Amino acid sequence: MFMHYVKKNSGMTLVEVLASLVLLSIIIISFLAVFPTVAKQNKASEEFMDATYIAQSEMEYIISIKGQEDGLTDLVKKLVESERVIKNEGRVRYKTATSTSKEIVLERETPELSYKVTIIFNKDVTYQTSHVLVKVSQLDLEEKMRAQMETILWWGEN
Repeated sequence: MFMHYVKKNSGMTLVEVLASLVLLSIIIISFLAVFPTVAKQNKASEEFMDATYIAQSEMEYIISIKGQEDGLTDLVKKLVESERVIKNEGRVRYKTATSTSKEIVLERETPELSYKVTIIFNKDVTYQTSHVLVKVSQLDLEEKMRAQMETILWWGEN
């Protein structure tokens, strides 16, 4: 019988190795491109959460001292004259930005956290209410709005 010797190729050729490296590098690069986007989204989400927390804290503080005051003028006076300590911010105090017969705007800045808090009180004498708007914006060139909360305070009898 005639035996043919069949040569067995048990290794990989250089072309196969290069092709697999190219495929592997394309896959890895596509995954690496996702990481900066995810990091950017995480930072934006964290800024939004921080701003929302600040807005909520301010709104809760306004509602808590509303019960101690007789009207909007007393409430605004207490906000401007009092100084309070807030965790991660230190001592904070509001200043009056603008004041008209229908609107009072208070502001405070927190440079450590890069935020500016604006409280806008719109008076409605007819219904004895005040529309309160708390805005939190980022301190930068654009002052980008990060969070906003609003409520209506009623000054009538219970």
